[in-house]
Amino acid sequence: MGMVSDGLIYLLVSLLAALGASLVRTQFVSGDSAALSEPMEITFGLIAAVLVYFVPLLVTGSTLGERAVMVRGEGGFTPAVVSRAVRGLVGLGGVIALSEFVPVLGDLLALVLAAALVVSVTVGKSRDGLATRAAGMHVVDARDSALREATRHTNKAHS
Repeated sequence: MGMVSDGLIYLLVSLLAALGASLVRTQFVSGDSAALSEPMEITFGLIAAVLVYFVPLLVTGSTLGERAVMVRGEGGFTPAVVSRAVRGLVGLGGVIALSEFVPVLGDLLALVLAAALVVSVTVGKSRDGLATRAAGMHVVDARDSALREATRHTNKAHS
């Protein structure tokens, strides 16, 4: 569900950012049609969506979609930003990059990667996906880890 949420967030942000850029262009720069025809507007939408996906992942280790479904990525390589970047590029970020920035072949590779991501979650005992495994991380219930943190801080205070 986290990946589905991330995909929906990506689509929504890219569309809204591109439409916003188009509205600014038509209202303040030129009186042309409001169609999303300018490559700069589409590029702006893509960049905004990629930032909304990668920045939270690189900073916190979790995407917005994962936060929405209350899971969190833990562990991984040192420094943490390396495992988080690997996770983003092998996961949905890789699908997005291949699909958007590599013509024709990228769409096919993105489809294969997306299928591999889905299969990796459905096969086996672990619910960790391909990207999480590639980064040496694992996904945990964020509520459990928050409870552990609260318990640890409480125990320190009472010691």
